[in-house]
Amino acid sequence: MGSIPKRGRHEHEPSSSGPKSKACREKMRRDRLNDRFLELSSVMNPGKQAKLDKANIMSDAVRMLGQLRGEVEKLKESNEKLRKTIEDLKAEKNELRDEKVSLKAEKERLEQQFKSISVAPTGFVPHFPHPTAFHPTAFTPFAPPQQAPGNKSAPIPATFPGMAMWQWLPPTVMDTTQDPKLWPPNA
Repeated sequence: MGSIPKRGRHEHEPSSSGPKSKACREKMRRDRLNDRFLELSSVMNPGKQAKLDKANIMSDAVRMLGQLRGEVEKLKESNEKLRKTIEDLKAEKNELRDEKVSLKAEKERLEQQFKSISVAPTGFVPHFPHPTAFHPTAFTPFAPPQQAPGNKSAPIPATFPGMAMWQWLPPTVMDTTQDPKLWPPNA
């Protein structure tokens, strides 16, 4: 009997796990790597001729990744600053909104107060004396009027110097157009 090889096949026979198929697999792997390097080169330098030197492609990729990481950090910092600014602006907006509401309420309260002060009774026309009427030299010091000794129960209205009291009367009371009809002429 002859000697049989250990694996049971001859060296010249092609097999799926033999050295020829290993070389084919290695060639396919190198081709895939070369394709990826070309793809990486074209992504890093769009619009330019793809480099074929793998060392240059790798050094460019490392440099570009460093730049991109730096940009990412800058963008993160910028994003954080913008978020802080947004929070500050929101807080300021809320403060301004609250201030606007309180100012609006204050305005309405003052308008109501002004209306209540400025609204006179119907038919009322106020008369304001000239400002010189209030000057201290324009009137004598106030002295309460004396009552007549015989009529102690009748009150005497107090007068205010420099200020006519008829200005507070409604116009219908001060209407003098009917006086000749209502009162006889004095002789």
